[in-house]
Amino acid sequence: MEAIEGECIYKISDQFKENYEMQILRKYPDVKYLFDKYFEEALDEY
Repeated sequence: MEAIEGECIYKISDQFKENYEMQILRKYPDVKYLFDKYFEEALDEY
């Protein structure tokens, strides 16, 4: 709950915040693939 009510530290302006969030969302599929692959390999070891 604190994270939701907290202060946004990367909001220099509304435009910067919007651009930053879009940049993160664009990178998500690449990072998700890497995390999925890592966890898949980690689970295979057990």
